[in-house]
Amino acid sequence: MYYFDDITEYDGADCAIMLGKFDGLHIGHRALLSEMKKNHGELRMTTLTFDGMHYGEHKDLFTKREKRIICEDAGLEAYLNVPFTDEIRRMTPKEFIEGYLCGRCHAKQIYVGENWRFGRNREGNTKILRKLCNELGIEAFILSETELSEKGRAVSCTDIRSLISAGRTEEATELLGGYYFVAGRTKPGRKLGTELHFPTLNLYPDSGKLLPKNGVYLTTTRIGRDIYPSVTNVGTKPTVTDELQVVVETHLCKEIVNDIDYYTDIVVYFRKMLREEQKFSSLSELSEQIGRDKAAAIAYFESTGEVFT
Repeated sequence: MYYFDDITEYDGADCAIMLGKFDGLHIGHRALLSEMKKNHGELRMTTLTFDGMHYGEHKDLFTKREKRIICEDAGLEAYLNVPFTDEIRRMTPKEFIEGYLCGRCHAKQIYVGENWRFGRNREGNTKILRKLCNELGIEAFILSETELSEKGRAVSCTDIRSLISAGRTEEATELLGGYYFVAGRTKPGRKLGTELHFPTLNLYPDSGKLLPKNGVYLTTTRIGRDIYPSVTNVGTKPTVTDELQVVVETHLCKEIVNDIDYYTDIVVYFRKMLREEQKFSSLSELSEQIGRDKAAAIAYFESTGEVFT
């Protein structure tokens, strides 16, 4: 997949372009992508998002890096994530469609939801979009709220955030159309997991990343092209420290952690919450519980019939 973080870097390929907030690529966005896959022909399938365009104070469902993973996994061929500059902010609807999307992005098809707004002070709507596209000889694909909804209910990233914050990752999966995940590069911890015979891969997510409610989750973990069943603790490790930093600690249900170097890129996909975070009276009590958590994870994945690496 091609990635561009500045419009000046764009290579000029004609494209079919999908626009929206995309703070989380949920099933509504995937409906747009499905429409694009049916109609793009030889055009490069592209999504455009603006970095620095704020829609209220909240943590990010997915980081920039994670959005790239989602776009690539979804089959997009190019991802434009460009700064939301004053120049763009001041553009009239006509300037944005004709000068920016057609002129700079080389868009030949535009895909949006019916409530999409664009241009200075959000003056543009889909009626104006369709008129401009007709004048410019390009195609506009506008999906209705019904086509973008889940069982007649509009899909909201606000709702998805609430579900994840409550640990309800199974329900969030239904609205996202894929598993919520945390991606990053592992870092060494205190190696307590190794001492307890449950070695972990540790991620320290940025404070701006939305994390699930503290607790233990059934997960799968991607390392390179391989996927492994795993169990993950999200929390502050209250049994062993008073520190408040939240860590995502993942134990693979296969004995390969010792073969993985620290500072390895991994992706942890959250399936369902197993239990809330607890403070144990001793390390032996903690170790026994981790053993039960691992056994529950193995039983769960055996019940799904999934085949792993």
